[in-house]
Amino acid sequence: MENIEDIRTKLEVAKAKRAEVEAQREAEAEEAKARRELEDLEKLEELEAEHGPLGEGLAQVVIADRFTVFLKKGGKAHWAKLKSYGDNIKEKQVIEFVKPHIVHPDVGTVVKLADEYPILWATLMEAMNHLAGIRREKLQGKS
Repeated sequence: MENIEDIRTKLEVAKAKRAEVEAQREAEAEEAKARRELEDLEKLEELEAEHGPLGEGLAQVVIADRFTVFLKKGGKAHWAKLKSYGDNIKEKQVIEFVKPHIVHPDVGTVVKLADEYPILWATLMEAMNHLAGIRREKLQGKS
């Protein structure tokens, strides 16, 4: 049986190893986030030239600090089609509505990401609502 000093030594070694692993992960995550933010800013400049300013003609949705989806504002015809579904809009209809508005990355990539992040379509729909001037606070009776 090990004595308490041996156990304490092993514990300190294990803690030090764990701290190294966590520090490495944090550094990698920080680098990936900075790289994504730089790519986003470069892409945003290009997309704003085509679709208008962020918040007016374009929405940016960052998911889990890992990727960004840019959406263009929907037109009246798209909103009319969505409205025709009534109050009980199904996820399939949300997906059909959102897909034509994805400007970056490509739709196929977003579909794959939605498998990993099931709430993605609802989040993108909320961004579309925001571009249309619909704010959750107003829907809830707040100003």
